[in-house]
Amino acid sequence: MAENPTQKSSKKSQATLILTVGLLVVFAFIFLIVFVITSTSAGNDTPTIITADTYRAEVMVALEGADPALGEELITEHTCNVCHVLGDGTVAPLFTGIASRAGEIRPPLDAEQYLYEAIVYPGIHVLDGYTNSMPNNYDEVMTEQEIGHVIAYLMTLEE
Repeated sequence: MAENPTQKSSKKSQATLILTVGLLVVFAFIFLIVFVITSTSAGNDTPTIITADTYRAEVMVALEGADPALGEELITEHTCNVCHVLGDGTVAPLFTGIASRAGEIRPPLDAEQYLYEAIVYPGIHVLDGYTNSMPNNYDEVMTEQEIGHVIAYLMTLEE
């Protein structure tokens, strides 16, 4: 007994539906695996245990030949001054006196190490009363040397 055209069309539709659902399941599974891998590996370069040596090597490299005047220019260029200098202190901590405070904010980090962490990994330690509203990509838009210039400038801002 021969199949009529309606039965053939119905079988093709079922096969197409099964193939489509199968492909969706495969893509969803791949997406899930990629999501899990990227979310667990993101931030693995950030330290989980803070010691007196955390960031020490990076800071030494960044501060080699650092120029505070260039740091001041970079702060303006990257609009850090909008929240940290011109602001009223409610959005972000003001830079005024940061050199005097930085070494006491996150022991055992010294002032330079703390400032490095605050620039490169601003979400690791957010001061009480603030939210992490700082851009999280300064390590991508500034070189280590530029970060060093900024730190050198901030270290001139004492009480």
